[in-house]
Amino acid sequence: MSPLFQTVLTVFREAGWDSQQVPDRPVITAGFDARNGRVSLHVQAFAELSAVSVVAESSHLAHNPAVRERLAELAMRANLQLTVGNFEMDWPSGRLYFRATNLFSEEGGDPRLIRGLVETTIIEMDRLTPLLDTLCRLDGPALAGLDLEQALAACEPE
Repeated sequence: MSPLFQTVLTVFREAGWDSQQVPDRPVITAGFDARNGRVSLHVQAFAELSAVSVVAESSHLAHNPAVRERLAELAMRANLQLTVGNFEMDWPSGRLYFRATNLFSEEGGDPRLIRGLVETTIIEMDRLTPLLDTLCRLDGPALAGLDLEQALAACEPE
């Protein structure tokens, strides 16, 4: 086990966060009860790059092609507001993801930064959850008429 992955495990243990290690991989999975719903994520350590990546996935699936297009627009608009991390979309499934990655100069990483990556990932996915709920329920003129810029502004963290 790499020192970097050991630091990830230590961060989760010290924070009291429940997680499961993926067998034979430097990956853990976890779920968090956030303000607007449950956020599922995985954390992967890349020892050879000295990098940690945290990825949250939305529970919403945009099966409707029109919803999928609006979801992609939402991801692009949200990304313009971000300094750390980015939203991504798996086009075939219509699932939205948030990814935050950091490269570390020291072999074992920085526990404060790793914790910050996890917390940022939870906050960012959670803040869009109500808008995702709305978006995935709309169709026709209501979907086309949704002002994503205005709706996204209403999702700003407090």
